[in-house]
Amino acid sequence: MLYFKELYITGSLVCVVSIQSNSESFGNSIDISGDGNTIGFTCSTNDGSTGLGWVKIFKLISNTWTQIGQTITGALEREYFGTGFSLSDDGTIFTVSASQFYIINEKGYTNIYKFNKKKWYWLVFVK
Repeated sequence: MLYFKELYITGSLVCVVSIQSNSESFGNSIDISGDGNTIGFTCSTNDGSTGLGWVKIFKLISNTWTQIGQTITGALEREYFGTGFSLSDDGTIFTVSASQFYIINEKGYTNIYKFNKKKWYWLVFVK
């Protein structure tokens, strides 16, 4: 079964997201750029059990909220990618963290991404 979640800012619909479980952590972390024209949010458990999350970034373009770049997803199950998120003041750089890192049985990590015209590029891995 799919569930649909809506995200609004000041009464304006940003997006409708379909998720697979009503218990998913949609909107677990949300941040907005300094000028208010870019917003990002996470879902840290995108199937309700594995903890494989994602990040989506939207920009206000011609009075319409439009996703910019690709959806960034976690690489591994049970890492809870998207538990932390921060967007830069101009909305072109973001950090996203995962609270677990099961590959080496350690605590979480943070990735930093930068937007370049049409795509998000991974810059740094911090453990």
